[in-house]
Amino acid sequence: MFGRSHFSRLWIGILLAGLLLIASGSSQAAPAATTNIPTLLFPNGTLPIRRIIYIWTEVAGATQYQIQAYRGSTLILNKTLGPTVCVSGTCAYRHDVDLSNNNYTWKVRATVGGVTQPYSPAMAFTVSAPAPAGFFSPFTDNADGWVIHKGIWQLEGSNYFTTAGVQGRVSSVSHIGEYSTLTYEVRMKRQGCQGNANAIVIRGNPILDSVGWWKTEYTFDYTNTGYFSVWKDYNGSYTPLRNWTYTSAINRGGWNVLKVKASGSSLYFYINDVLVWSGSDSAYASGRVGIAMYRGASCSGDKLWVDYARLEPTAADLPPAGMETQSTEPTPGGTRNTAP
Repeated sequence: MFGRSHFSRLWIGILLAGLLLIASGSSQAAPAATTNIPTLLFPNGTLPIRRIIYIWTEVAGATQYQIQAYRGSTLILNKTLGPTVCVSGTCAYRHDVDLSNNNYTWKVRATVGGVTQPYSPAMAFTVSAPAPAGFFSPFTDNADGWVIHKGIWQLEGSNYFTTAGVQGRVSSVSHIGEYSTLTYEVRMKRQGCQGNANAIVIRGNPILDSVGWWKTEYTFDYTNTGYFSVWKDYNGSYTPLRNWTYTSAINRGGWNVLKVKASGSSLYFYINDVLVWSGSDSAYASGRVGIAMYRGASCSGDKLWVDYARLEPTAADLPPAGMETQSTEPTPGGTRNTAP
């Protein structure tokens, strides 16, 4: 009802891998490697996809594999995998994040008889994927393109996307498609616990941690007590790029438009068209956008109303880096979920 997942990219990868095997002269499963060094099959060449499936030949007797991938000289993947990733002589691993357009190399080695074997020769590939189109969701009669990850979200009053949240957890939705350069804005209003976080997400991977925040993401949060914050999340570890800071730009208890502009490592954050903070971080190059709210364990009567969400895959009229207005220094205290 609320959109498709991005499994189309998965099937594109599998299809390309199949074509590669066919082109090599056989439509049968790849034979097991005759040495203890895996043969890399896919990816190679130039690819129009961002979510990569790595495919190599099975090594007889291998008890584990180690796969590494590099963007230039930067290690972006280092994973140890068990033998269950192999079926009928072929092994596969799906990268858990989308790759930006760039040049990459990858390699695999096996462990046989308790001995770590040499790496395979590295294979190069290039990601050259078209930029996804933007979107506008007025939530008048549908929530097309949106995927629910936590909580009950529904259309209400022919004009809103709403959730009452989950006690002690983060409720969130994401929009299909991965974006790097963007201008993303959401108009929202929160009822209930005044100090709990309401957020928009950029460059995220919506695999949830124990609280409900995403595995990787940048979030722009605000509360009805007049505070905002900016976070970088990674596997349940939360880093404040800007800790809770008071601003008069927030319409406390009313409607607020949160907007983020992102271009490369430069990030700009607006509330009701007021630039409240800007900064730089290069951890996440692309990913999904989303909407989230935290509801405290003892809160009642909570509800998040979303009027619209809009995204353009551009970031125009950027101010000078480090420029900010209508905010003070961060306030001590607070948590990932709640302002001081």
